[in-house]
Amino acid sequence: MAEDLVQETFLAALKAHERFAGNSSERTWLVSILRHKIMDHLRQQYRRPTVALETSEAARHDDALGESMVWVHEVAAQCMEPHRRLELSEFRESLQRALGRLPARIAQVFEMYEINEFSGREVCEAVQITEQNLWVMLHRARKQLREELASWWHGGRSEPSVEERR
Repeated sequence: MAEDLVQETFLAALKAHERFAGNSSERTWLVSILRHKIMDHLRQQYRRPTVALETSEAARHDDALGESMVWVHEVAAQCMEPHRRLELSEFRESLQRALGRLPARIAQVFEMYEINEFSGREVCEAVQITEQNLWVMLHRARKQLREELASWWHGGRSEPSVEERR
């Protein structure tokens, strides 16, 4: 199924290549198309449950795949529940505050690479840094964000400091 969805993605991209505005990388554009193909497939699977009539290995594999598709749909549905949406909203606010405490250039690089899904090459070109510098900046951003968001992850309880761990 994954191979079919990837093929459908490339086919859709070929058909729509003239509409590609170039506002993002080709990779980001293709991943976006693939995400839509996956969601369409999941919606279709959820609306039309299949009944396995075969007992072969392929049928067992299809059953396992079907179960995982249902799980993905259930998780997506949970994200739409009001209390879960509130948690996600609170996390986004906490992340924005944490990003605001990073040095501006490191925050910019992190947002471009991790949130906006720019390629490493695109980030390097945009902010005029080397690839090695990019990875150092991303490491520092992740490390500081991990510390900044520790209280959110632990329900208001922050991680012990380095001195407390000793």
